[in-house]
Amino acid sequence: MQGIAVNVQQNLTVGGTRTTIPNDNIGKLSYYLYCIGACIPGVVDEQFTDYENYYYFSAQTKQAIIILAAILKPSILEGRVIFRASTSDMNAIKPGFSNAFLTLTERTNLTFMDVDESGAMGLNLKNTEVTKKMLYTEAWLINHYITPLQRIEQELNRAIQYQQQATYIPIRQQNSGNYIRHDADDGDDECPFGRFFLAFLMIVILPVIGICCACGYVQKDMKKHGGTFCCCVLLPAIAVSIFIYSQYIIPQLSQSLFS
Repeated sequence: MQGIAVNVQQNLTVGGTRTTIPNDNIGKLSYYLYCIGACIPGVVDEQFTDYENYYYFSAQTKQAIIILAAILKPSILEGRVIFRASTSDMNAIKPGFSNAFLTLTERTNLTFMDVDESGAMGLNLKNTEVTKKMLYTEAWLINHYITPLQRIEQELNRAIQYQQQATYIPIRQQNSGNYIRHDADDGDDECPFGRFFLAFLMIVILPVIGICCACGYVQKDMKKHGGTFCCCVLLPAIAVSIFIYSQYIIPQLSQSLFS
């Protein structure tokens, strides 16, 4: 004669202790991962859930916490591991808390009996399973998950914008107090010596043309046209050439040589 007896006992407890959550984005995400890891053992490494010592996290650890939090988002855990509750229901279950853990302990006793002519033989098997779920309010989720991720995203966007702005070099315009932007990779001043050569030609050619014109008229009528062309052609040409050379060529040439 054989027989099997099964006895199943279930016990549901509500747990949760008060803890100090750091007012830090990474620290709050670390606490969120701590809660998820408590419900799903082995999913999150302990180095990412030590939220109380968040200030010791390295840059690599912080980056991993952000990635894990983005992967283990509430939308894929809702209804399986975590369950949203209203504020009134949470106050009824765990007054004064915004999240709580439900621990279901299931103990199964399996007894197998075998009775024959030689006597009775029994086998008793016991199994205990512990399942933990978390209840949370919307305020808890906003404070410990949504807002920290949003702030981290904003900080990253500001860092990217600052890096993009840093690629521009402010160069002061000559004879002006304003600043203009030039891309550092534009390559506008690839050959300042070409400008120097152009200014040199202007310095030489314009006076020569002026002198030639003046001399031609001077030979015809020194008293009548010589002074006029010297004042109208020769002297302006020299003045313009000196202005261009001193205001544009010398600063750029010195910058290219000593920078």
